[in-house]
Order: sequence, then structure tokens, then C-alpha cells
Amino acid sequence: DCRMFIYVILVGFFVSFLILFNYRKTHPANIFLFFYFLINTVYLLVHYAVVYSKNPILIGITFVHLTPFFFLIGPMMYFYVRGLLFDQVKLARVDFLHFIPALLFLINIIPYIILPWSYKLNIANLIIQEPSNFLNIQYLFMPTFVSFILRPTTILIYFIITFIMFYRSELFKNHTEKQAKVIYNWLLLFFILTFIIYICFLIFSFFGILFNI
Repeated sequence: DCRMFIYVILVGFFVSFLILFNYRKTHPANIFLFFYFLINTVYLLVHYAVVYSKNPILIGITFVHLTPFFFLIGPMMYFYVRGLLFDQVKLARVDFLHFIPALLFLINIIPYIILPWSYKLNIANLIIQEPSNFLNIQYLFMPTFVSFILRPTTILIYFIITFIMFYRSELFKNHTEKQAKVIYNWLLLFFILTFIIYICFLIFSFFGILFNI
């Protein structure tokens, strides 16, 4: 039901900005949790626009233009968990390497970004007729189907890296204190939900391309 999709998007934005307005009162690392939730909610918005809205203007505005941000979901997850575990919130110079995939994808979609608005509306109408038409869009050096698969793949790679960091942390070995137990249980839930969401996303992406749906 598309109405349920809208409700989830609204809740996602509400939770995101609730985290933003309260992160200084909780833990500074929650600024990365804010971006994590916000970017995921934006992805839901784009998915709603493309699949359900049937609105060429909304599709023209959101589709492709916002996709570089999706490559930041993994880094935001990593920075958030690292910040909680080790109180390392400030980014070092080496941390900016995590932004390279998003930057590369931004460069990759430049041919689409500079297209005239009328052309983007035509593409939007083709997508409304058949959602799989988005696979026909030409980028600079990375084919559409590759970028579609890379999004959940990179997030799952970050999931593995981040979970290993959590598994090797002192919190994982010793979480008997009340506050430590709360953080431990929350991170376990966070990892479980992230894994379920993005393994399903990867399967959906793979079969969507394989069967052109």
C-alpha cells in the first residue's frame, strides 16, 4: 500500500530530526545515526517516487540526483558504531577516504545531471510506463545495473567491517553494567535490522536486474 510507504517516510524524517535535535544531549556519535536514518529515508522517498507516485515532476527531481548520498550509508554506520564504542567522533583525514565512492558516483552521473529538464521529464514518463526503464539510463563510466547492485553490496561490506569492530570491542566482551548492556543490546538490534534490510535489498536488486522487473 503506497499510503503505508508515505507513513514510513514521514516517520523516518521525524525520527531523523528527533535524533538531530537531541544528539548533543545523548551521544555526539548520534550525528552519524542522524545521517544514517536520513539517507535511508531519502532512499525510501526516491523508491516511492519511482515506483508509486506516478508523478513525473517528483521523479525528475529525486531520481538519480540523490543517489550519490546512498553510498554514504555504509560510512555513516561505521562512524556511528565506532563513535559509540571508542568515543571517536571527530573525523581524521584518512576517514575522508570513505567518501570516495559517493564522489565517484557523483562524477558518474554528471551526464544525467546536465540533461535539460524536459529530457528528464521524458525519462520520468518512461519510468512511469515501465519502472525497469531506469536501467536504460546512460552514465559516464559505470553502467546503471552495476551501480544498482553496488549500493547494497557496499553497505553489506561496511556491515561486516563494522560488526567485526563491534565483536572485537571491549563492550562485546564485557557488557554487564546497565548502561553498557543497553548499548550492547541496541547495537545488536541495529546490526540485525541493517543486515535484514540490505540483504533483502541486494536480493531484490539482483533479481530485479536478472528478470528486468
